[in-house]
Amino acid sequence: MSSHILCSDSDPQWLEERRKRVTASDMLCFLGLEPTWWSTNWDEILHHKMAGTQKPMDLEGNVNVTHGRLTEGLNVELTGQLLGFPTVRHNYLYANDRWPMLGATLDGLLFPVSGAGPDLDLTTHTGLTAELVEALEGLGGAVTTNKGILLESKNARHPDPYGSKRKKGEVYTWAASPPEYHLPQLQTGMWVAGFRYAVIAARLGGRDMAAHLVVRDPEWEGVLDEANARAGEILR
Repeated sequence: MSSHILCSDSDPQWLEERRKRVTASDMLCFLGLEPTWWSTNWDEILHHKMAGTQKPMDLEGNVNVTHGRLTEGLNVELTGQLLGFPTVRHNYLYANDRWPMLGATLDGLLFPVSGAGPDLDLTTHTGLTAELVEALEGLGGAVTTNKGILLESKNARHPDPYGSKRKKGEVYTWAASPPEYHLPQLQTGMWVAGFRYAVIAARLGGRDMAAHLVVRDPEWEGVLDEANARAGEILR
């Protein structure tokens, strides 16, 4: 299983390369859990991408997209400062030889250097714990220094209610675990980009921070095999 970088999200070919593949952010729709923001079902995603007729990605006019892009680097840096580990933005689109019809763009990388120690007081952030720091330090020998851990950055309301497309009435606080609807994107990103571990970190309400360690799930290999095959039938 060989992963490789295609381009960064600042390169002019980034959007075109995304259109050739089903990306990690599409996987929630593949599982039938929620439509994407521009298609209502999996087949529609594939047909739109094949025809080049999907809704244009408004990188400037969409408030949520703009806010996410403006705060992504800050969130990556804050996560590193709060947990005491080096982080770096890593906005690259990855592909994988095993799943050529899939892709994943990352937010950042975290490097679990043992003994770095938190820069800020964790007790002021309800979603960041000493146990998480210890778990990351324990991975220091299992993660190559130059590769690090996938770091996914999110912004969320706090508490975080389900939106209109999700189950109304349910609320996520991020305290015990990340919201389940982020996991398909995260697992796809780890497998496509070749990472065994990921940290998903969220800035909650613009004030608090939460982060969780997620381990790559072997059962996702089969999910991605099926997704790649279905995408290949239409996109090739």
